[in-house]
Amino acid sequence: MSHVLVEQGQYEEALKYCNRAKQILEELNGLRQLEMAHCLHNIGSCYRGLRKYREALHYYEQALNTKRVCLPKIHVHIGETVNSIGIVHLMTKDTCLPEDHSNIANVLHNIADVYQTKIQHEKAFNHYHLALAMKKKCIPSDHPAIATTLNSISTVLSVKGEKVKALELRLQALKMRERVLPFDYSDLAISFSSAGHKYEAMDENQLALEYFEKAWKIRAKLFPEDDPARKRSERHVVRMRWKTT
Repeated sequence: MSHVLVEQGQYEEALKYCNRAKQILEELNGLRQLEMAHCLHNIGSCYRGLRKYREALHYYEQALNTKRVCLPKIHVHIGETVNSIGIVHLMTKDTCLPEDHSNIANVLHNIADVYQTKIQHEKAFNHYHLALAMKKKCIPSDHPAIATTLNSISTVLSVKGEKVKALELRLQALKMRERVLPFDYSDLAISFSSAGHKYEAMDENQLALEYFEKAWKIRAKLFPEDDPARKRSERHVVRMRWKTT
């Protein structure tokens, strides 16, 4: 009943139902913890609807702590509450998360990963975006963690057929990683090679060659001549040089 009232915007009435349910569950002395967690979450949603954000956070946090006792670390119900906490922080324009919630952006990213593996791309996309917004408020703008989330969003966009936008985000992430990682960092070679393939698919052969050469230079420095990844990069460079001549 409270869900219906919340959807209808009748937050005061929904709050009455939730508080009555909470009183009943409290009398059971912790025998139905998961139901209590859902009830606490619903109370948080009522307060959020009433724009009482401090109270909303209080109940969402209680719900999250209770769910963590009852459920696996990565679970859709935990993701639901983490998502709600994140939304409240963004709505209140907090400059950063409080210390005890410093990992919320990472949890949101992990929940998005779960949705992505289940081929629920829209849910993954929304959670990645929320994780990105929270990371941008709490860590430097060129932090590798932001690049990781940008890459994940890029992957979802590729699946949805938005190739150009996906490539833009992937290159944005790559530029961040170039600034903060050493040139011979092996993961950079993977990113360069990926960008090369995407440019080749778009018939941007000169740009493809540029990124394949970057990948090859790193692998030539790190790996012996008979290394498969180094050989593969060399083949990409040879192919693109032939295409651009």
